[in-house]
Amino acid sequence: MQKSLKTFIQILMAGLFLSLPVTNFPFFPASFGGNSAYVRPLLVYPLLGLVVLMTLPRLISKPIPRPIIIITLFLIWGVIVSIIPVMRNVQSPWKEVSLLPREIRTFITLALGLAIYFTISLFPQTIKDIRFSLKWLYAGLGLVLVWGSFQALYVTKLIPGWYDVMAKLQRLVTIQKLNPTRISGMTYEPSSFADQLIVIWLPWVLGASLENYTVFKWRRKWITIERILCVWTVAILAFTLSRTGLVLGMGVVGLGFLLKIFGPRPKIVEKKKSDQDKSNLAQIPHKYWLVLIFLGFGFFLILFYFLGTQSVYISRMWEYFTVTENFDLRKYFNYIGFGSRMTYWETAWQIFLSNPIFGVGLGNFTLYFSKFIPYQQLTKTPQLLRHIVASPGRTRVISVKHFLIRIFAETGMVGGAIFTVFLLILTAAAIYLWISKDKEEKFLGIASLLGVAAFLGDTFSFDSFAIPNPWILFGLITAAFNVFVSSKNNRSISGE
Repeated sequence: MQKSLKTFIQILMAGLFLSLPVTNFPFFPASFGGNSAYVRPLLVYPLLGLVVLMTLPRLISKPIPRPIIIITLFLIWGVIVSIIPVMRNVQSPWKEVSLLPREIRTFITLALGLAIYFTISLFPQTIKDIRFSLKWLYAGLGLVLVWGSFQALYVTKLIPGWYDVMAKLQRLVTIQKLNPTRISGMTYEPSSFADQLIVIWLPWVLGASLENYTVFKWRRKWITIERILCVWTVAILAFTLSRTGLVLGMGVVGLGFLLKIFGPRPKIVEKKKSDQDKSNLAQIPHKYWLVLIFLGFGFFLILFYFLGTQSVYISRMWEYFTVTENFDLRKYFNYIGFGSRMTYWETAWQIFLSNPIFGVGLGNFTLYFSKFIPYQQLTKTPQLLRHIVASPGRTRVISVKHFLIRIFAETGMVGGAIFTVFLLILTAAAIYLWISKDKEEKFLGIASLLGVAAFLGDTFSFDSFAIPNPWILFGLITAAFNVFVSSKNNRSISGE
């Protein structure tokens, strides 16, 4: 019975990683928002089974990793600060938005995010389980890369009428129509797909590529499945034409090479020729790594410029400097279409400054938006105007567009400090793994550090607790650290 349960849990975990790419599934449970929800991860279905069969029992019976305790404190504090507006009977300035339903919906999204994090963190009990998780994580990546490659065919216009074929297939996995000039993967929009690639998968396949590590038995000299996936991921990322995604992806790749060059290196030990690392990448002289980085960045910039010449959306990033001599940050953001985001960030920060200790309660940024929005001419930011002005059949969608600023605005300094401690613990765990002499731990460490960096960069693009990207990342880091520390402690106790 116990063996059958373990097998069923593994099947559900594999299903969770395979369903990970689908974040806006058309058929979504009404209890999680139904048709009104913007984020609809398909992984909810296997997650429900895992929470009942694995996550809750292990929370009760097994030692709880420290990061889980910290993030649980954040949840408790979120409940406390959200009760205050209810007691004060805060009224909403928007007729279609009310206080209590919005708070309840926010807690559902936060509970969903934490359920993902707890499940990914607690499933691995051994190093074998870590490898199992990574294999199925890569399987999910392979699935979405194939899908993205099919979408790239209509962008390149290699097959006439192919866009119509993919548009019909896309309806099976997302509620949004395809953009004919950009690819969206299995997500809502191209930018979401880019965020997904960079935060969830790129750190792990890049880290494995840099450390010449693979969880698979198959390899041909220096060619591994992770390296194939890494190159494929970067190529597909380019077809999203996401400005933030392309810049952030370049930053993650660059950081990865820097960590490899300047990171701790184990002492050289004499080995037999047959046992030496035959990876071409590993045998590149240390002094030439910087040359490779500059060549890589040069290639990326050329690609970026080429894509810009084909897309007005990207070329506006540098065209601004040809139409004006005096640089102004706000005007620049407005010119490239980021003006509304800058307004959201400013407004959220003002809300935080007005409620620095407790914040305004989870989900309540919208209720205070009209009071703290900076004075400006809204016609210069049409995207912002569309969001704050209600129209028939359309609900106002007002969000912070910055994950960390939202936390400070809605939970105050205390909530922000708790979440910051949570991030610092994960970063410390990543560094601990990175400086290890063990090759597998070192890979997990550099991948974790890249993941944290990718998350911090991506916080400028999202603010929803229901988006699985950060919780998957946090869960893998927590699991890797917990398993390897437990393994070392067990070897110490046994005298090995």
